[in-house]
Amino acid sequence: MQSPLFPSAHPDTAPRYPTPSQLQQLFDSSPDVICSIDGDGRFVLVSRASLQVWGYAPEELIGRAYMDYVIPEDHALTVAAATAIMSGTDMTDFQNRYRRKDGAIIPILWSARWDEAGQTMFCIAKDASEKLEKERLRSQLDTEIRRQHHQMQEMLGRIADGFFSVDHQWVIQYANPRVQSMLGINVADYIGRNLWESFPSVRDSACYEQYHEAIRTHRPVHFEVWLDVFGKWFSVDAHPSSTGLSIFFRDTTQQKATEEELRRSHERFALAAKSDAIYDWDLMTDELQWGDGLHRIFGYHPDELRTTAQWEEALHPANFAETTRKLRAVLANESASVWEATYRLRKKDGNYFIVHELGHIVRDGSGAALRMVGKLNDITEKRRAELERRSYGEQLRNQHASMVAVLEQMNDGFITTDLEGRILYWNKEAERMTGIPRSAALGQLFPELYSGFEESEYAGIFRRLAADPTPVHRIIFSPFTRRWMELHAYVAVQKISVFFRDISEQKRSEEELRMLSLIARQTTNAVSLLDTAFRVTWINGAYTKLFGFTEEEALGRRTSELLAGPRTDEAQMRAFRNALEAGHEFVGEFVNYNKDGAEIITECSAQPVHDAEGAVLYYFMMMTDITGRRRREEELRLLSMIATEMEDGVVIITPDRKTTWVNAAFTRMTGYTLEEMLGRTPASVLEGPAGDPELHAFIREQYRKAQPFRVEVLNYKKNGEPFWSEMHVQPLFDADGAVELYFSIRKDITARKQLEQELEEQRKRTTAAVIEAQEAERSAVSQELHDNVNQVLTTVKLYQELCLSGIGDRDELTQRSIRLLQESITAIRSLSKRLSAPSLGKIRLEESVRELTDAVAATGKIQVALDTEAIEQLEVDGTIHLAVYRILQEGLTNVLKHAQATRVSVSFGFTGERLLVLVSDNGCGFDPGERGGGIGLSNIRTRVESLAGAATCDSAPGAGCTLRVELPV
Repeated sequence: MQSPLFPSAHPDTAPRYPTPSQLQQLFDSSPDVICSIDGDGRFVLVSRASLQVWGYAPEELIGRAYMDYVIPEDHALTVAAATAIMSGTDMTDFQNRYRRKDGAIIPILWSARWDEAGQTMFCIAKDASEKLEKERLRSQLDTEIRRQHHQMQEMLGRIADGFFSVDHQWVIQYANPRVQSMLGINVADYIGRNLWESFPSVRDSACYEQYHEAIRTHRPVHFEVWLDVFGKWFSVDAHPSSTGLSIFFRDTTQQKATEEELRRSHERFALAAKSDAIYDWDLMTDELQWGDGLHRIFGYHPDELRTTAQWEEALHPANFAETTRKLRAVLANESASVWEATYRLRKKDGNYFIVHELGHIVRDGSGAALRMVGKLNDITEKRRAELERRSYGEQLRNQHASMVAVLEQMNDGFITTDLEGRILYWNKEAERMTGIPRSAALGQLFPELYSGFEESEYAGIFRRLAADPTPVHRIIFSPFTRRWMELHAYVAVQKISVFFRDISEQKRSEEELRMLSLIARQTTNAVSLLDTAFRVTWINGAYTKLFGFTEEEALGRRTSELLAGPRTDEAQMRAFRNALEAGHEFVGEFVNYNKDGAEIITECSAQPVHDAEGAVLYYFMMMTDITGRRRREEELRLLSMIATEMEDGVVIITPDRKTTWVNAAFTRMTGYTLEEMLGRTPASVLEGPAGDPELHAFIREQYRKAQPFRVEVLNYKKNGEPFWSEMHVQPLFDADGAVELYFSIRKDITARKQLEQELEEQRKRTTAAVIEAQEAERSAVSQELHDNVNQVLTTVKLYQELCLSGIGDRDELTQRSIRLLQESITAIRSLSKRLSAPSLGKIRLEESVRELTDAVAATGKIQVALDTEAIEQLEVDGTIHLAVYRILQEGLTNVLKHAQATRVSVSFGFTGERLLVLVSDNGCGFDPGERGGGIGLSNIRTRVESLAGAATCDSAPGAGCTLRVELPV
């Protein structure tokens, strides 16, 4: 396509160069200013970009010295650069600062060279604001990168995991202090050495294959490995990067031993059992989940004891300090796995009861407590029996402690008695399980050892064996040890021998499985069991309530078939399946869809359940609806983004009006930083001595009602300077309708307030001037009626009286009376026309002006010259039209009355977008400094200023007078 600037030339024609107009069009299309400057430093040629960059049109700059626009601080720098350029040095990156037409100062980046032949400097000027901003941001970014690097080093040094990094040649680059403590090595000896050469045996482990897999696929890997060189199990996460590999690992040796307990703990959640209030306390979030037993037994709704603070509130004052101290001590003890306590707790009805609490603490590999699962039981009525059992248990433990030295090595308890039940042998395991030392048991009858033995199941077994030697196998709960026992007893050589073992853990596991079944059915979270092909085998009622599928509709179908939809993340689904198939727990979020197609965001926790041999039986999955929470988080995120970028000050405060966040605009407005405002009420910081008590009371009332409001309030900056702010406050509510926070926007309206005050003062001055002008006009009218019309009418009356008296020539006196009456009529008509508003109708300004000057000329007292060429086709609104008419009327009246002039000229013109009116006479003139212009000129100035115009009067004694008026049109 042919260019409009450079037309293409035919091969057989001479080259065609662009015309000057085409070159000018090219220059004007540049976003940068292209200009030339002569040897005197004046603009010769300027492109149209000057309007965008400096605010000046080219015609405003041509002929002007470029130094007129350089700020004074940069003059010396600019002169030195210009001298260098005129000496023949080309410059491409000189920078100075220019003052724009609107007064703003902007940085300018210059490229220039000097043409010696034409004595002209050719320049390109570019607005460098964006470049400086990028440099500032780059500097901030470099500083932030260094800070984050330092922060990362500190963080890696504090984390509980071991961490080290290697480059692509497997050379160790860094290792944190935990590597040294976990592996028992001096890390300084290994920095800079090859990983595989430093630890040759690690080559034969899964580390070698997994690390190379991460480098090859550029994907992170996670695995567990046993390393003989350190004699430990490790959980390893390796993350590839462009510089090599970053490895995090933790010692999971102890975790392996407690894996089954952790699995059960993760499956538990707080719901009711038949006789206890079961809870699951997440120590990371300080959130308690309760079963129905809390309400059924103790009267509380789960939300009323959701946090430890609420639990502490319900503690009896006498038990508060001791119970909370012991709880903190147990949680801090890395070896403690059980929390047990008895204390008094207030019921919903206000009465206190005695509660026994038993909690199992789940810890991570470093021993930090993660959660506690337990139960509360009302033991008020059983307190006495419990105290007796505790005393008895203490006696048994004391006896056991005195006989530790004679314990034997047998794994089962073993006892031998005669047929009467007298103890003949009592091994160390029997001592451990019963708590009775052998010295105390030998030679004793069981009733002597255990009160109530004769009523127990044990006595029945011994009586049967004494009568019938048939061996007995029983599983019973011992009322004496409070443990479950598996018992084998037989008779041989007139002696009864009993083998027994503690199976309490086995029974507890069975009970936990039974409890889990009860809990899963009653929880509000959606619970499902999946077979190893990920097909649903069971769902609870909450699953049906959340997703709408009945058990019959869900059984045998995959979760992806039931719940997946348009926004379900397939990659997340694959990660879910991969984690469970690899035997790992999965925790994540899904976008699911219910039976009706409605979108539901869920938090999913799933894990495999194994049999005794480690084979997967099924997958356990629990989903929590977090749709509302995610929507609120997104709303707050968007609000934060908007607030950060706003020019107005933004404050976010809590329901009790404590500041939690302010934006940068607030800091610029008040001088207070976020750190200075945190936790303080804005009123306590910004209010000062000149505050309005009624306004402050109104604000407090609006907060109390949780209603949005807008007020204008006088505040004080950090430096004590007062300023006016317009404040908009909007409450934000949670899903339950309670105020979650308040969002406050403040705008500095000090300038507006000052302008309003100035306008009010101007209005008062204008009103006073108008009143003064009206009084002067009334006085002038009164004077004219008295001095002119009244005298003429008095003369007419005299003539008529002479006629009636027959004195003088009757006809002559009548003719004189008629002439005088005509003069009075003419004067009154002139006075009336001058006082009344002209009926300008739809006539142009030029026509009304001509009519006025013709009326003045018709008096015959003065010669009028009128030049209306500039306004012949001018259309103005009625306000400007009437103002020009009145100004001319006042000016011409002043000339007639006071100037003693023989000639007056009226002309019109334009200065920019303003109408220029000139009234000049050849009269006697006056000294403006002495007289100030009088009432007439004051009226003109008041009228002109009310229309944002300007009026001046140039006069001197004997030199006539020129009135100059400019009005916007």
